[in-house]
Amino acid sequence: VNRYIGTSICVAADCFIDTHNLGKRPIGLLQLKGKSTPLLAYEPLNPDDMQGGVSDPAYEQAYDLLTTDPKAAFAAFALLAQQRPNDPLVAFHLQRLQNGQQGNVIVFTEK
Repeated sequence: VNRYIGTSICVAADCFIDTHNLGKRPIGLLQLKGKSTPLLAYEPLNPDDMQGGVSDPAYEQAYDLLTTDPKAAFAAFALLAQQRPNDPLVAFHLQRLQNGQQGNVIVFTEK
């Protein structure tokens, strides 16, 4: 899925159990082709990218809006895309919203 999302590493939520000190940001609930249950996935963050011990508060606020307010999520990701033109995960979610997709479930129809 990394090639579709633009991330280098994508890790299942189970891998982060009892690792509260590791930085991460949610990618979404990934529903892979042939699977019926989505899998919560994260992008691990470099400790240098963490802001005051918090993974990525601006991204996480925008991500949370995906499930509650798609219009506000679009505005938040558009602003993040301006601030971070080289952030592929921000660009991915912005593109999803531009295509009319909502929520944090990402369905993959190809392998």
